[in-house]
Amino acid sequence: MGDLSRGIPNPCPRAYSQPRMAPVGKPDDARVLFLYRTLDHRAVDPYASPMYTDLFAQFKKQLGQLDKWLVSASEYARSRNFDPNVFLTLRLAPDQFPLVRQVQIACDSAKLAVAYLTGKPAQPQEDNETTLEQVQARIQSIITLLDGVTSKDVEGAATRVVSQPRWKGEWMTGEDYFVQHAVPNFYFHLTTAYAILRHNGVNVGKRDYLGAQNKRPPAA
Repeated sequence: MGDLSRGIPNPCPRAYSQPRMAPVGKPDDARVLFLYRTLDHRAVDPYASPMYTDLFAQFKKQLGQLDKWLVSASEYARSRNFDPNVFLTLRLAPDQFPLVRQVQIACDSAKLAVAYLTGKPAQPQEDNETTLEQVQARIQSIITLLDGVTSKDVEGAATRVVSQPRWKGEWMTGEDYFVQHAVPNFYFHLTTAYAILRHNGVNVGKRDYLGAQNKRPPAA
C-alpha cells in the first residue's frame, strides 16, 4: 500500500464529492486546466471521507442483519429438530462456497477494506468456525472493528495504492478498490449467505435484508 497524492491527480469523485462543471464557452486549454484541478482537488476535499465512513457504517449495519439471519436459522432448525450447524455446510451450487465461507469472506471484505484504506494492519483470523455461535462471534468482531473507524482514519484513502498477492503486481487506487472491489465483494457474499438461508427454509425476507431505514414522515 502507498499513496498517490503526489504527482498523479486523484480520480474523479463518484458518490459524496460532487465535481464542478467545466465552464461553458471557455477555450479548450482552460477546460483541460479546470478538469485537472477538478480531478486533483480530492486530496484536500473535506467531502471525500464521508463516502468511506458512511459505507463502513452500512457494512456494520448489514453485518448486524446477517447476525439476525443466523439467529433465525438457529430457531428454525430447533423448531424442526435438527442441528442448526448443518446450515454452515449448505451451498447454492456444487461449485460455490458453503455458508460458513460466505460469511467469513463477507467479514474479511470489510476487515481488509478498513486495513487497506486506513493503513492499519488487519488482525488475522483463523477460518475454523464450526458452529453458528462461532460465526456470530466473528461477525461481532468485525462490527467492533468498524465501530472504531473515524473520518481521520480514512484521510487520504482515495489515493492509497492497494494490491493483493493474487493480483500479481496489479494495483488500484484506494477509491477504485473500495468502489469497484470491496463494496461489491462484500455484498456478493452477504447476499449469497442470505440466499442460502432463504433457500433452505429460514423465514427471512427483503425487510430482514434491508433492516431499519431512515424514513421521514410524509410532508404536511
